[in-house]
Amino acid sequence: MTYNPQMTKTKKGPRGIGKVQVNKAKGKVRVTLLDEDNKKHVYDLDIDDCPTYVQPGEFKVSLNSDHDKMYGMYPGNGMVKVKVERFLSEEDKPPAPRTEDVPKTGEYNAYSYDYFTVLLEIVDKKYKGMIVPLRLRYHFTGGLEEIKGKEKNVVWYDKPGSKYTGMVVDFCEATGVWVAGPMPWKANILPMMQKRILSQGLAFPIVLKDGWVNTIFSDLEIEPDEEELEEEETEDSFDEESEPDEEELDEVLDWEEE
Repeated sequence: MTYNPQMTKTKKGPRGIGKVQVNKAKGKVRVTLLDEDNKKHVYDLDIDDCPTYVQPGEFKVSLNSDHDKMYGMYPGNGMVKVKVERFLSEEDKPPAPRTEDVPKTGEYNAYSYDYFTVLLEIVDKKYKGMIVPLRLRYHFTGGLEEIKGKEKNVVWYDKPGSKYTGMVVDFCEATGVWVAGPMPWKANILPMMQKRILSQGLAFPIVLKDGWVNTIFSDLEIEPDEEELEEEETEDSFDEESEPDEEELDEVLDWEEE
């Protein structure tokens, strides 16, 4: 068998739901986290090395690998109102789906799945500016539909039996993805999704549970406009996108779900 060198691993900092204390007079922030063995770890930071929205309370916190800088924090539980800040992507590159390989464990076989990550910005006054990462399965495929008398290959939801597809559907409805009507299918629809979502600029409530997005709500009831499809067809030419990149920046990876 041909030898292959081992791959270096990205060193990640501590993260989790914990207690945040702020001493503005001394310019210090203390973060207390519990590890998997319920052991307490205390990290003292300079307030200048934390986001401007840092505040006392119980939050999901992410620190760098040197334990001296806070990447971000947001409520671990409860309901907040958010809007899409952007899709996660490499610097100067459009967003693209990534692949997660899950190794065989016990009686479960190895498998892989495609996903994408969205950064949600909290708009509620108390937590305004905090960023909540949302990982979604890339459960999309192409399907033929008649648009203005012509058969077009457009985006359909994929894997209807999967428990993860419902969250994708809720996200698309809450952010107004389909307000402009059908979307041309291609291997990577994320750039067009992001463009549609940011143009709508909709805010919507989510429920956080144990530090992750548990539920997405939407009250959006707008009839789609199929004429928008013609513009997008011309702009994107229904061409296949290049394959997704395999690497992301270290700070980007720090936001991703374990």
